[in-house]
Amino acid sequence: MQEFQDIPDSATLERIVREVLAALGAEAGGSDGTAQDRAPAQAPASPKAASAVPAAPQARIVSSREGELAIPERVVTATLLEDRLQGIRRLLVRPGAILTPAARDLLRQRRIVVTYGPVPTPGSATRQGGAETGAEAADVLPIVLVTRRISVAQLSGLFRGEALRIAPEEMDCMVRASQRAAEAVRRPGRRAVVVTSLTAAGVCLANRLGGVRAVAGRRPNEVALDAAAVGANVLVADARQGVFQVKRMILEFVRSPRRCPEAFAPHLS
Repeated sequence: MQEFQDIPDSATLERIVREVLAALGAEAGGSDGTAQDRAPAQAPASPKAASAVPAAPQARIVSSREGELAIPERVVTATLLEDRLQGIRRLLVRPGAILTPAARDLLRQRRIVVTYGPVPTPGSATRQGGAETGAEAADVLPIVLVTRRISVAQLSGLFRGEALRIAPEEMDCMVRASQRAAEAVRRPGRRAVVVTSLTAAGVCLANRLGGVRAVAGRRPNEVALDAAAVGANVLVADARQGVFQVKRMILEFVRSPRRCPEAFAPHLS
């Protein structure tokens, strides 16, 4: 009976990805030429030159805020990340981007959070301290997933084609997730979402932080009313309801009024 070969380790996978990317680039560059345009066959290269692995394409890097690295490439390898992670706490990649095993290992070792969302181009990033403009900040909804029930890829795929742009990321700590949401809503007009099965804990933790008005989301038809009642800027959505219900809750949340009612403003703002 035929024996199966061992699964390659992460270093081998990384090398294979680089070779495939280089081969795709070579094919794209030569596919449009005619037979007359093609160069004549060359003599065989030396063994040393033949064994050399082509260099991986250089990544286009955009820093949209302090401590964040944004890479718009479809395939993110450890080679693209090397020597670029000093002082970085968060990596922003496009929805559907593929991170090689070696890249994931490197990010895990550095304790860098991976976020999937719209990646700014070099021309769109502001130059004032790496901060986003008010319009750019208000256009993207930060979503923190503290659950294994819903993944970043699932949520990103479900919102693909929607007018609402999201920036989902995964965390394993409710306290950090609440702080992340509070940090996001400090900017005027911004909102944030935390998705977790521990909705009561999430609401309590978030509401202890300054400037946060958090409500629990358990049913889509109740979210808009609850959010409007206090002008909520943070939604703690129940992950146990499933990804489709969570999407509906998020959409109801962003449609609700942002302003805190005058009767509660002195106490909640």
